[in-house]
Amino acid sequence: STKFIEITNRAEAIDAATWVYNRITNTPASTYTTAATLQVWASDYESPKDQIFGVVGIAIIGPTLGLISKKKKKRSKLQLVIDKKWHKKLSAKEFANLVLETSQRLIAHELRLAGGNVYNLHPDTAAWCLEEPATSIYLAEGEELNVIKSAAKNEHISFQAHTDKETLRMLAITPAINDSFVKEFEVTNLE
Repeated sequence: STKFIEITNRAEAIDAATWVYNRITNTPASTYTTAATLQVWASDYESPKDQIFGVVGIAIIGPTLGLISKKKKKRSKLQLVIDKKWHKKLSAKEFANLVLETSQRLIAHELRLAGGNVYNLHPDTAAWCLEEPATSIYLAEGEELNVIKSAAKNEHISFQAHTDKETLRMLAITPAINDSFVKEFEVTNLE
């Protein structure tokens, strides 16, 4: 569980719930522990489905009952955080190649975890692959990159790191996580 996965409407909640259900039921050998952990955790709650998937229903009696606001679906963005000083040393071609390589390694890693099936990916990552691959790029000081990497590990967030001479230079963070994760750190948006 992480606060960086944001479900804003019913359709996203259904997509996330379907994805979790399919992952648990289609790979029982590797997810038995996960299912058992969720079951034990959910037993503490009166309405475990609301807790697990973040769906809370509120009915307001009156003329608004039954009206569901339609928000535009959020765009899934892969986030890249790059060492600020190192970025300045790269040519445009080197920069573009490294962004592509690191992003593709992240998606390849997630695809391996999903058994090679893009439809088994988290819904936001699948949307990134199949619909519109948007990317947010941020700059950070070298030590801040290490702090972000440690936080991603602690939150169990999927990421890929690029190192140069054993120094962390770039992180690619899964599209399944919203931008608020990276924005919690001292980063600047590359424009």
